[in-house]
Amino acid sequence: MKIAQAFHPLLSSFEVILRNQLHYALARHFSDGNWIINQKSGFEENFDFINL
Repeated sequence: MKIAQAFHPLLSSFEVILRNQLHYALARHFSDGNWIINQKSGFEENFDFINL
């Protein structure tokens, strides 16, 4: 239990960094900072953003 508690802050930070980087990559790919709202189709069809 103590090991899990010790890693919790690190995992929390990693999750935030990963989520932010994913948002930045998708915002660049779609040229749209609100991609999550505006891009209702085509998201799953084109994975070019992976190669940024």
